[in-house]
This record gives sequence, structure tokens and C-alpha cells, in this order.
Amino acid sequence: MIGTPKFTALLALRCTAPRTLPTGARWTLTVAICPGRVSAWPATAWPGRRHTPTVAERATRLAEFGFGIAPGDEWTWTEDLCGVHDDASPHVTLLAAVPVQRHGGTP
Repeated sequence: MIGTPKFTALLALRCTAPRTLPTGARWTLTVAICPGRVSAWPATAWPGRRHTPTVAERATRLAEFGFGIAPGDEWTWTEDLCGVHDDASPHVTLLAAVPVQRHGGTP
């Protein structure tokens, strides 16, 4: 039996080439829909951004997908070491997640 679908918004800064911000990095926003196929998850990107997309910008993109953050939920942040640059400085991926719901409060 398949349970109630769960939705999580995922925000990530992934560098595609060391030290090339803004052109080598991009912020991506994805809504993970479980159960479901990754290829069907709504996603968008902010290529070449020096700053983190604001809460309002993220909310706008989520609304375009038909989702919103439930009252009281907040983004949680983490970073993951994913390599080392030529100069031995760490290379990290920044990740954030928040539970979301379909507009209208439907889980």
C-alpha cells in the first residue's frame, strides 16, 4: 500500500567548476515528491547567482509549482564537503530543505 505523498522542497548550490562563481555555480530548487519518479519532480534554477535566493524568491517559485511552506515550517541548512580546490581550500555544496504542501493545504 502506498502512503500519503510527502513533499519536500530542496535548495542547493552546486558548483560545476571550482572558483568560477558566478558562471560555474547555480542555485537549484526542486520539490521532491515521494513516492514518485525523480524525473517528474518540478525543478528550477538561478544560474550565476552570487547570493542565495531570498525566502520570497523561493516562495514565488514554489507557488509556480503549486506548493507552499506550511505555517511554522522553516528552511534547514547544511553543507557537504564535495572535494578540494587546487589551492587545498574545501569545496562544499550548500543544501536546504523544508516540508511543503500543495496549495490549499492538501498534503
